Amino acid sequence: MAVHDWSRVKAGIFHDFRNSWIAHLKETLNGGLLPKGYYTLSEQHTGRVIADILTLHDDDPQTAPFDKGGVAVADAPPQVGRKMIASENAAYRALRRTLTIRHASEHRLIALIEIVSPANKDRQQSAQNFVETAIGDLRAGCHLIVVDLLPPSQHDPQGVHGLVWEYFDPED
Repeated sequence: MAVHDWSRVKAGIFHDFRNSWIAHLKETLNGGLLPKGYYTLSEQHTGRVIADILTLHDDDPQTAPFDKGGVAVADAPPQVGRKMIASENAAYRALRRTLTIRHASEHRLIALIEIVSPANKDRQQSAQNFVETAIGDLRAGCHLIVVDLLPPSQHDPQGVHGLVWEYFDPED
């Protein structure tokens, strides 16, 4: 089946499509496609850490944050800074979205579905960051599906899948 040429649209258009697609995939998977005991969430995160993993999963159920009844309050306001975004893609790079599949017992993270965006391929460092994140996910024991609807670029001549595969098998 042919796929729309997403390399010809602005980053904001792709961002909207990706958000909608993630929502539809989530609804479909939660609508009966996943085995009993599994569910999926759409998670937004920045950087390399998916904060919701820490919130939803605690190795020791006896120390779950809701059981303690306390709330921590900072004595001083947090230090914040400003960052100028140099390109339209940079804004969307900061809005990483992942579809996660979890098991109902302890809300363990089982699998991730990543939809590659133009911002993941617009420069060498972006492609490298995506690959490092993917490798980290795999090393953490997560199953990973990478959906790359974009043509290979100068930063991923074999596609994003090729960059990830090179890490595991550097030979041709």
